[in-house]
Amino acid sequence: MSAVKENEGRPGERKVQRFFDANIGNIITFPNAKTKSNAQIADLLVWLNWKALLVEVKTRISSKVTLDQWVKERVADAANQITKSYARCVGGEQIYVNNDFYNVRFDDKGVAFYSGLIVLNYEGTSNVLPSVAVSDIYRRSIPIHAISYDDLAHLSHEIDTFPDLRYYLKDRFDYIKKYDIPLGVEKEVIGRYKLFNNRFPDNYVNFQTSKFWREYQTVMEEAIERRNAHNEHGTFIDGLEEAFRHKRKLHGSIPLGLSFAWELGAMSRRERAIVGERIDGAKLRFERGGNRRYFSFQNPSTTNWLVFVFSNGSSEELCREVEQLTRLKLIKEAQFHDFEFAAYGFAFQVSRTHPIRLLGLRRATVISPDAVTPYSDAELEAAISIWGDKHVGLPIPILEFPPSEY
Repeated sequence: MSAVKENEGRPGERKVQRFFDANIGNIITFPNAKTKSNAQIADLLVWLNWKALLVEVKTRISSKVTLDQWVKERVADAANQITKSYARCVGGEQIYVNNDFYNVRFDDKGVAFYSGLIVLNYEGTSNVLPSVAVSDIYRRSIPIHAISYDDLAHLSHEIDTFPDLRYYLKDRFDYIKKYDIPLGVEKEVIGRYKLFNNRFPDNYVNFQTSKFWREYQTVMEEAIERRNAHNEHGTFIDGLEEAFRHKRKLHGSIPLGLSFAWELGAMSRRERAIVGERIDGAKLRFERGGNRRYFSFQNPSTTNWLVFVFSNGSSEELCREVEQLTRLKLIKEAQFHDFEFAAYGFAFQVSRTHPIRLLGLRRATVISPDAVTPYSDAELEAAISIWGDKHVGLPIPILEFPPSEY
């Protein structure tokens, strides 16, 4: 690539990076990832534990060819780049990533899910089919999607977490392998997807002539308003995720803060709302005279347990309590369910005086199963008294649109 073309592309890359920082998460978005030998892996690498998205950005500033021809050429270029980069990722090359918070080696062996995303930044209208630009684009070694920047912006109306984006791209790829989707119509695609409870059609749909977005906004208006209002509970988890940005102490080969950010970042928007609602309920209990509240939630994505503790006791008492409750949670799960994953504990101090307010996160801990075994009969008895036995507790249903009684 010439220096002129490279310089022309940088504003577009920064534009897409700002979009991912704002809508998906700046902790897990790493620009300009490269190998140890300085070979570029992606304009953006979005990395959340065992999931990675390779993003290639192409920006049209000046070109002697038509827009459609430019789109075809850039889709071909980007598809080849993503394919080669994926081969480097799974081939064991040393890859290093950094952003404003972390500088770390990419754990290629720990990533089980890869997807590629081509984002084309241009002015004008193009409805090119990616499979016309690259006939085998959907038969590559990695799933690849090609959309315009405007398409990406439309997705943000419904998708603003990495898990939700991954679910959507996975479902979308199953569809485009059979029926391709042209550029410039993603608003209609996401409208249809949401209208049918997060499902793509089983048959070909002409999204260029459809009005699914308008139909979705009209037919589901009340349900959307109810869901969006309920999602406001999830902003607490968004803020908590950001609390670990500067925790750079290593936990194994990964900064401890990144591990916590991954665990929280693995929660979808609706899962965050469910947990956030329970956190808001804890505040209400304190307003009614309580002085302690705790609950647990199993992260559906990671299967790890999250333990949340709230107390108006001292910081020292709170730190000891969250360690104990998190440990006892693991003991209970190990005893009754042969649990083999981790438990993350979060302790928050609450004010003693009105108006009741959270004074902040006082401790965060992570405990692995091997750290609690062997355990004593007394510890098991304590775990059961706190967390119940194997018959206690039902999973919380995660609904896209909560019922009207919410």
